[in-house]
Amino acid sequence: MGQGPKFGRRPAEPVKNTTGSNPTLYADIRDTVIDEIRAGLYPSGALLPSNAQIQKRWKVSSRVSRRVLAELEEAGWATSAGTRGYIAASGPSGRQISAAELTIPDDHRQVAAVPLGPTDSSGHPIPRPLHTVPIHGYLPAELTTVQRVTVTVEPAPPEIAAALAPITPGTPVHVRRRVVTDPTGRVPVELRASYLPDLSPDHPLAQPAATGEPWPAALAHHTPQPLSPPECVITARPADPREVRALALPPYAWVLTRAATTHTTTGQPIDCTLSIWPADHTRVHAAPPA
Repeated sequence: MGQGPKFGRRPAEPVKNTTGSNPTLYADIRDTVIDEIRAGLYPSGALLPSNAQIQKRWKVSSRVSRRVLAELEEAGWATSAGTRGYIAASGPSGRQISAAELTIPDDHRQVAAVPLGPTDSSGHPIPRPLHTVPIHGYLPAELTTVQRVTVTVEPAPPEIAAALAPITPGTPVHVRRRVVTDPTGRVPVELRASYLPDLSPDHPLAQPAATGEPWPAALAHHTPQPLSPPECVITARPADPREVRALALPPYAWVLTRAATTHTTTGQPIDCTLSIWPADHTRVHAAPPA
């Protein structure tokens, strides 16, 4: 492993696409997966990439992929789940996100480590735009940009399993997350997560690439069956740590969440999409009955 901490960070560099004997190859892959766990792409309890997925993504041998997973487990970033593979863990002591990054003191003073909103390169606040969203629609395409797309396989949370019944909590589903910003790409205005059961690994919606927005049109394009209009439920709640990071929110901020569940016309649920918006800068509009 060389000098220094056993699981210390290495300088950023591309991972070599090779199955050779490069001694740092498995360490580069391991550290990339650790970074993705810390960034929230694999929350605690989520399935990590399998041996086969690591081999396909990095073009490496099974020997390398097995060593990557073994070292993740040894370091405290993964836990064996038997035949399911490995699930993400919170990491070794001292490598977890500190409480100061995710909490606010009782007197509600600002924690210096946590930005209170998006900032420019000089650290100056950037005003967050005020948006109005139709109850069944999305932010206007001309006012937003989809910046990042990630796809993971994770256990379905209870509320998602309920929306996608008959699947049960913990059933692996594909989760397609997008960070939506203003047109400049600097101000995050929405975190969108689509939970998609029964996708094959090679399905277009299982790939971390743009498929076109608005989402209902993209979903309909890649679904062979006709779809019913989504059923929407809107709530307000405190932001969780992932949302705080993705939307550049203070840790005591509130968000609006909309769960939009889409079924085929035969009643089969195929998607539940959570839209998370900063509550102070988003309004939801319900058109009066026709």
